[in-house]
Amino acid sequence: MDPRRLGAKCDVCSLSSVGKPVFPQPALHRPLGVICGQSPSRWEEVTGKPFQGDSGDHLEKHLARLGYSKSQFHVTNALLCKLPKGWKSNDPKTQQAIACCYPRLERELVKLPTRKMIAMGAEGYMATTGRREQLADWVGAIMPGRERLADFTIVISLHPAFVLRNMGYWPAIEAFVERFILLVENKLKPWKWPRIEIEYGPKMMTSLEYLLRQSEVGVDTEGGGLNPFRAPLLCIGLADEKRAVSVDYHLMQQHRELNEIVREILATKGLIYQNGAYDIPILSRK
Repeated sequence: MDPRRLGAKCDVCSLSSVGKPVFPQPALHRPLGVICGQSPSRWEEVTGKPFQGDSGDHLEKHLARLGYSKSQFHVTNALLCKLPKGWKSNDPKTQQAIACCYPRLERELVKLPTRKMIAMGAEGYMATTGRREQLADWVGAIMPGRERLADFTIVISLHPAFVLRNMGYWPAIEAFVERFILLVENKLKPWKWPRIEIEYGPKMMTSLEYLLRQSEVGVDTEGGGLNPFRAPLLCIGLADEKRAVSVDYHLMQQHRELNEIVREILATKGLIYQNGAYDIPILSRK
């Protein structure tokens, strides 16, 4: 099939002579939602279907955990053709390709009976929302689509391929897929910021005692450098859906009771890391 017949502007696209187009995979029955990725992988080019190979298997595991399968969703990519190695999402050539393929994507999606989507990866997020900010600024957010996709509700997510290269993000993508399924099931509640404590005192200690009673606690760290094996630890964030605490590491060293309760949470609770590849090494040194 010629992608131009679907609305793609292949004649002026920077990917027109690069590879083999990979077309969408419709759901077996009425789609429950849309899974929109970035661009095809080498294995997707071979099979002719989106989200195949390791990335597809990774996504399927997350869906299966929640009782679903890829076959229940309309599966597509922002780009029909594979991006060459080294092309970044904000490169002019990549942005041109997104613009050239968007009319095809828009025409494809507006015909569907569902208006619920998960956009996975930078190109998927940029193409469907029209935004240009870094993906990391918006992962987990709920956004409307752009232009004729404005009636779509979109969960912004990391791409499985990224998680397979950075396994510390496994809990994050698991949470994003779960948010998408809650959206599909009409169970996704409006976001409310948890109560946040940043100053040492009775209120912070009360919140930490509350977190100590929970079975799972989210963890994030801030360090004074990019290398977690050398950077000094500056602060530790601990949270669940209702309360959040940001603890200055220097204060922990000054206040015994603060130090003890934070260390007890880290040692005894089920921890969900915001960025395990960074958080685990920097905490293991303390």
